[in-house]
Amino acid sequence: MILKSALVLLVMSGVVGLNWASWHGAQAPAAQVVDASGTPWEDFAAIEMTPQGQTFPTILTDRAGQMVTMTGVVFVRPELIDQGLMTAAVLAPPARFACCDLTCDPRAHQAVFVALRQPLAAPPQQRLARVTGRLVLHPEPGNWCPSSLEDAEVEWLADP
Repeated sequence: MILKSALVLLVMSGVVGLNWASWHGAQAPAAQVVDASGTPWEDFAAIEMTPQGQTFPTILTDRAGQMVTMTGVVFVRPELIDQGLMTAAVLAPPARFACCDLTCDPRAHQAVFVALRQPLAAPPQQRLARVTGRLVLHPEPGNWCPSSLEDAEVEWLADP
């Protein structure tokens, strides 16, 4: 799991650097969709990322280790597919559905790594989904996604 997270970090870090300048001028506001567990995506926007590590708002630290359900866009990365099965993914706010990919808004704190309980058939493109998993916060530096949903289950929703 850590190896897969590190691989995602390396790939996404390069892409993020290339897209930062173009994104900065067209920054979209944080999505205001509230998930079923009551945590809005804006709480993830309040994560502070520094070279020394991440600092999390109290609402997220209070939920760490608990099962939460979040609705968002599941982005499948090729390196997270094994024999046509998705073993993990990245979840982003629902507003990102209309994006070209994760790179159109490189705010890492607005993405949650999803470690699946069981592999699923990989969709051909991003999909809207409701994901339930145990919220884990990663305060140490070097994680592309400062939070993850572990042992997660995905319920595909109708795309907008």
